[in-house]
Amino acid sequence: MKSLEQLAHLPYFTIQAVNQLISGSMASTRLLLSRQEELGKVLRIKRGYYMTREFWLQNKNSLDFTAMVAVIVQPHSYLTGVWVLQKYGVMTEGIYLVTAASLKHTRSVSNKLGNFHYFHIQEKLFNSYTETNFSGITCKEATAPKALFDFFYFRSEHPGLKNKDFDLAEDERLNLEEWDKTMKAEFFRLTEESGSPKMERIADNLKEKIWA
Repeated sequence: MKSLEQLAHLPYFTIQAVNQLISGSMASTRLLLSRQEELGKVLRIKRGYYMTREFWLQNKNSLDFTAMVAVIVQPHSYLTGVWVLQKYGVMTEGIYLVTAASLKHTRSVSNKLGNFHYFHIQEKLFNSYTETNFSGITCKEATAPKALFDFFYFRSEHPGLKNKDFDLAEDERLNLEEWDKTMKAEFFRLTEESGSPKMERIADNLKEKIWA
């Protein structure tokens, strides 16, 4: 399809963009994209948003590609939690769910590009991320300490924390022994600024059991 060739260099395109290119009805545009999707020439990111297979093949191995897709699916979000911790070697098992934080409501989205889960986060905690530009799109990813903070913040408090001998990092099988002073300090700062009693108990456990 010639119109797709004009869109192959774009990170994504909308159904409206295709409609303008072919100058047809929206019904015919939807049918056209549906057929192209069945043929594997386009990938549906979310309702009304697509990516060409050509762009995917050219960029899928880039470290920032997933961050770009995540922000297309849910604007005003940043990658965090287990997905980011995996990159820093904290997780001991392979992670396939892409986790992110958003000011919007909690939701999960699955498409041919991956499975994405967005946790709702308060605006005051929407911070401590780095920004990169991928194909003109600003992508956000939490720092390792923020990813660890969010990992615990979004989960229910582990009942084992009531036991003074409980080792949270060991129970969760987290590799945190090699974190330097700067990373630890950022985690403790985030904990203090959050004002969360749960996070304070978690920080105290990590400090005593693994970062003593």
